[in-house]
Amino acid sequence: MRIIIHGGLYRTGTTSLQSALTKNRPLLQSAEILYPGSPSSASFPDTQHSYLFSKALARDFAACEAHLAEIHEAAMAANCDTVLLSSELGSSFPEIPESFAEFVAALRRHFDPIRFHFVLREPIGYATSLYRELISYGYCSTSRIFSSSQIKQLLLNPSNLVSFYSREIPGEVNFWSYKELTQRGIVSTLTRAMTNVEFPHEEEPRLNTSRDRAGDPSMMLLAPLRSLIGEAVGDHAFGARTSAELAKYVDNDLLRQAMRADAAEELKALYFRVTAENVEAVYRKHRDEILEAIRPLPDGLRRLLTPQERPVAH
Repeated sequence: MRIIIHGGLYRTGTTSLQSALTKNRPLLQSAEILYPGSPSSASFPDTQHSYLFSKALARDFAACEAHLAEIHEAAMAANCDTVLLSSELGSSFPEIPESFAEFVAALRRHFDPIRFHFVLREPIGYATSLYRELISYGYCSTSRIFSSSQIKQLLLNPSNLVSFYSREIPGEVNFWSYKELTQRGIVSTLTRAMTNVEFPHEEEPRLNTSRDRAGDPSMMLLAPLRSLIGEAVGDHAFGARTSAELAKYVDNDLLRQAMRADAAEELKALYFRVTAENVEAVYRKHRDEILEAIRPLPDGLRRLLTPQERPVAH
């Protein structure tokens, strides 16, 4: 039984893809492809499979092995010969490489062949988009001083991922261009390539609202508090438990009323300008290192990951 894994990157249409795959589970199953749900005990959405990847990254391979066995059994029961999984956490293994070999070994005990798929963005655009999302979750700051090391890592993430997977599982990984997929339709093109199944729906609308959160001044004010409460209750910043606890302390409607209506768009524009400038400044500081990281890559991937530099204003 084969397994296909879509592993991100973050900010590459993953939420829309996962929504479409979830909606079309019956169609996939009719083509003998299982897109399983998450365990009922998991704190992750049923649209994706971060439970499995979180266990592997935490080196909880007993739980990982047990869940893979459950997925394999479910596929057999559904008369499927293929399992399809999706989680952006698949892009986190280069940061914890010691977990990956054991994870792949566990996959191979249940599935053969295996195939990973990743969608790649140009580094400056990718880093800027993810940086803003991390700020909205309270994990990053608009202060360049406090965020420069995180921004540098974001700029290096795409090339590090390509180098890692090309080295660890050569011949078992595909890389896709986010720019090309957006021109052709991310959901339709990627699902067709991974499964050979045509979905009856047009391209899914953008469902990831982090850009809207990032541009909402009240959300910017609440981000540190959400992060604090999320840590305290063991949930992510926009999880249900965090939101319920936050409501004990903050009235969102009153907070929005306290913001001057005519200032919202100005603050949003200021926010997007400052975050873009922060990423550009960190890129210029570490330009040689970032370009050196993509230099050994094959020509096509090197072109894809060559940063799109903006002219420096004088």
